[in-house]
Amino acid sequence: MASTSWLHLFPDVRLSNLLASHSDHSPILLQCSPTITVRFNGSFRFENKWLKEPNLEETVIDGWGANDYIAIVDRVAHCANKLQ
Repeated sequence: MASTSWLHLFPDVRLSNLLASHSDHSPILLQCSPTITVRFNGSFRFENKWLKEPNLEETVIDGWGANDYIAIVDRVAHCANKLQ
């Protein structure tokens, strides 16, 4: 069973019943991929002027840790969007 918010987070979820090889319990395979993808144009370059921003650390933490299920490339992109 899944909640509506969980299904919105993982709309491409796939659930498969597998065959058991050594047990009378069948394993269940849950495959899901996050929908959070953040893209930006061009390459990311950190600007030294951002070091003078009073809320830089908060911005980076917010941009980097937006979701535990996103790939490193998307984390950099999300952080870059927050900084720009």
